Amino acid sequence: MSQGIQAAREVESSTTPPPARTTSRSLFLGLALVSGAPALVYQVVWSREVALHFGSQLEAVSCVIVAFFGGLALGAWKLSGLADRSSSPLRIYAALEAGAGAWAIVSLPLLREWAGWLPAVPSLPAQLALVIAGLLPATLLLGGTLPALLRGVARDPEEGARGAGWLVGANTLGAVLGVGLGAVAMPSLGLSSTLRAAAGTALALAGVAFVAARRGHLATPPPAPPAAEQLGGEGRNDQRHHRGAENTKGLTSDRAQRAQGRGGRGGGGRRVHGRSPRRQRRRQQGDR
Repeated sequence: MSQGIQAAREVESSTTPPPARTTSRSLFLGLALVSGAPALVYQVVWSREVALHFGSQLEAVSCVIVAFFGGLALGAWKLSGLADRSSSPLRIYAALEAGAGAWAIVSLPLLREWAGWLPAVPSLPAQLALVIAGLLPATLLLGGTLPALLRGVARDPEEGARGAGWLVGANTLGAVLGVGLGAVAMPSLGLSSTLRAAAGTALALAGVAFVAARRGHLATPPPAPPAAEQLGGEGRNDQRHHRGAENTKGLTSDRAQRAQGRGGRGGGGRRVHGRSPRRQRRRQQGDR
């Protein structure tokens, strides 16, 4: 009885997530929400800065969108494996977020300097090449942040799919807030100060993620216990039933061999005497 109760407690403890994991999920959702705002502030500031140099708002926004979303796609493709191979996806996220924020700070001086190299009326390919060179490092790193967060909350395929929906939704909401914050902050703070404020927020997020990773707030799955420990008493009962079936099979085979031995001795006796059972009964009646 005590073994059965202990096995039930083991099964319950293995299926019930500890409170630390719930905290980790909330932390990852908060990071996804807040990190969406600086990324879109970057895009708004970059679009305005490029338009000032190129003189065309349509071409400037088009170049920035190509560099921004192209970098996000490329980063998600190339950098997602870092989190898959790491035992601490939160640290990977912190490094990527910090790198993107640091490059965003230096991106405006680089764009302003490189714009002086272009002719008075640059061609669209030249504009696109300049924007990609200035923005791609930051957007490439940003593309790897969301896969790192997703890897942190995913313990199985079902939970991974559910976590992806929550993370993408929170990150999109943060991006919407970032567009509004950028539009409000630029007239009062200016382009450089607005971009530095967004980059500072990203660096603060990276610091929070790094500290949380050191304290062990990770949602990575622990090693799966053996099947016998998960099942507890049920696994031991299955083993007992298996051994019982083997013993029953052995007894049945022994009885069959004994029955065959008796049949062989009886058949040999009838061949020695040369009489069938019916003749023996007739002979016994004649003797009487």
